[in-house]
Amino acid sequence: MSAAVTAAAPPRWLTHTVAAVLRQTAIVVVGCGIAGALVGGIGSRLVMRLSALAAPEVRGALTENGNVVGDITFFGTIGLMLLAGVASAIFGAGAYTVVGPWLPRSTVARGLVFGGFLLALMGSSVVDPGNADFVILGDRVLNVAMFSALFIAFGLVASGAVAFLEARVPRAIERSPRLWAFVVLCALPIVPGLAAVTLGFAAWRGVALVSAWAAIVASGALARRRLQRAARLLRLAATVVLVIVLALAGADYVSGVATIL
Repeated sequence: MSAAVTAAAPPRWLTHTVAAVLRQTAIVVVGCGIAGALVGGIGSRLVMRLSALAAPEVRGALTENGNVVGDITFFGTIGLMLLAGVASAIFGAGAYTVVGPWLPRSTVARGLVFGGFLLALMGSSVVDPGNADFVILGDRVLNVAMFSALFIAFGLVASGAVAFLEARVPRAIERSPRLWAFVVLCALPIVPGLAAVTLGFAAWRGVALVSAWAAIVASGALARRRLQRAARLLRLAATVVLVIVLALAGADYVSGVATIL
């Protein structure tokens, strides 16, 4: 009977692969969660406060969301921090996973590239010329610079948090059921994160990005089977798709900035 059980057991390399993927996914989710709390939540609130302080002449005016400029409420602050923090953390985890194969290894360079990726991809949804707040709240250059800097700050904090966790979370596969359950729980938000990246843009852009990431994953499988030529072609195609999507999304951001300024 033991021989039959042994034969039915999954290959050790597969167990190691699943463990490594779950560990890395959990680290990315937690790292982006930290960035979401610090930058998406606290950082966005701080930027909005600075925007109001820089425009004392419009104190008391209504923002596009119906809030009063300069009026800080406890529940409004908590609501904003939760909404912006959780949303940015979930989306950030999905985006980090998708762009991960192209990120440099250095922590700072990785953070800058990731932040630039987020700015190109999502900048036009935040720095929106259709948002009247950029017009009524004082210095437009200052506002555009601060809100744009949030994306770079998110990338740097997420990269730093991921590097910190990678150095401290053990790689051992021999984990207790409780620890396995905890790792899986930490990794689960990657599902809505990838869904947000897939569906959060113009119909084809998100699909193209996630497809490019899937192609990179597939190229790794081809390389392991020693199909190097096919793997290189697939990686090249995926990179071309990524560049096209970022160029188009970045053009929308630049156009929005030019309109606001």
